[in-house]
Amino acid sequence: MLKKLFLFLFVLLCFFSTVSAEKTSGKDLYRYTLSNGLELYVTENHSVPLVYIEIAVKAGAAAQTPETDGLFHLYEHMMFRGNAEYTDASAVLRALNDMGVSGLNGSTEEDHVNYFFTIPSGLLYKGLEFWSSAMRTPLIKSGELEAEKKVVLSEIQGYESDPDRILPAFCISVLFPGVPWKLDSAGVPSVIRNATVEELRTIQKKYYIPNNTALFVGGDVYPDVVYEDVKKLYGNWEKGNDPWTSSAAGKGTETGPDRFLYYVYPDSRISMQQAVTEVLFRAPDTDTDREGVYAADMFTGYLSQAESHYKSVLCSDQYLKIPGYGCCAASYEVYRRNSMINFTVVMNTPDSEIPERTKRIVSRLYNTILPDIAYNKQYLSGGILKNLSDNISTDRIYTEQTPSGQLSALRSVWERCGADYYLSYPEKMKKVTEENVMSMIQNYLMESFPVTVVVVNPEIYEMYRKEFSDAGFVKIESENAFWWQQEAQK
Repeated sequence: MLKKLFLFLFVLLCFFSTVSAEKTSGKDLYRYTLSNGLELYVTENHSVPLVYIEIAVKAGAAAQTPETDGLFHLYEHMMFRGNAEYTDASAVLRALNDMGVSGLNGSTEEDHVNYFFTIPSGLLYKGLEFWSSAMRTPLIKSGELEAEKKVVLSEIQGYESDPDRILPAFCISVLFPGVPWKLDSAGVPSVIRNATVEELRTIQKKYYIPNNTALFVGGDVYPDVVYEDVKKLYGNWEKGNDPWTSSAAGKGTETGPDRFLYYVYPDSRISMQQAVTEVLFRAPDTDTDREGVYAADMFTGYLSQAESHYKSVLCSDQYLKIPGYGCCAASYEVYRRNSMINFTVVMNTPDSEIPERTKRIVSRLYNTILPDIAYNKQYLSGGILKNLSDNISTDRIYTEQTPSGQLSALRSVWERCGADYYLSYPEKMKKVTEENVMSMIQNYLMESFPVTVVVVNPEIYEMYRKEFSDAGFVKIESENAFWWQQEAQK
């Protein structure tokens, strides 16, 4: 009898140890990992009877070659075209509508492909089952593929006339001339037209595997219950080889611009009274320089402060005609590879020496602002970095107020750096020193050439076309913005 009791207690202990979550530093955030490598993150919040479910794959543009640019985007669409449980697009839509979901929620970006929805918490199991069927058993029928190609091609055609796509696409092609397709998540028309079922199956087998995937579930749920449901639905999903052990992500070390490059982009959305200058530099990547990423984050946070040397120098230069400190900004686009820092400056009176004033901004950045900060820590001292790291902790608190906000933020970091990066980020930022930031500036911004674009109203451009040309500014047009258009014109 005693043996049986000990055996029972041992089995009971084993059972509970398999469902015991790892409580993380995130607010009410729990982490599990299935034996096949699938990661599960659960946020418990019983304020409303809803649950947010997102499933994400490390894929997207970073995994592309010139010959496959767009296939991940096409595959994302095919996920809604039928699977073993819901055999066609109509059945998929009916299943979504039955759960109260009105549309198709998915995206393909630089470092991920993800799918998500919010449903009543009573439908948790059905929601998890829906994504399990979609992820694991897509039918990818040739007829459905041909139909979906038209949808994706229509999207790409729309991007070709969208200023929000044209300008970034062109900048990427000149800042990262060796691998622009690794930041192009939309795709190349010819690749989409010629895509085959076999190519999409290759993507499925290589990337849509549990050890390259994570589930994010949050809301009116109990973590261990979610885990048991996920284990039942996803536990026998077969593990695959790590798709990132090859050079699929790119090296991030290819040669960039070898001189200062200047461009002008006419955009009808820009006021006749203003011009916008963007100066883009390469920056640290998460795959190759994690410590540099922290420093770059801190640096761009400093640049955004009203008292930053960046804003002070530019706004005090009357020749530039910058309306105020709020018209100088900086941002850091961080990826696994091919990250960038962007300085943005708004100027008034675009009908007066805009080419010269744009070059003046670059000169002040390159010859004054960056060297000053890189070689004199006074600009980053006096508690500035501590205040910035405190702000980061505060921002994290706001982000974690809703399950979807917290999990979306976690996913955006998970895809590039892993969950531990997200969870330890506030503490890591507290350890960034003036020397770290100064070294990052020296090694990245001062050792490379930027790409500079001034955006003006088309009427302003036409009035001063010759001045732009004489100053060496090349016009950006929709016909030459995308890397594949440039290749076709060679």
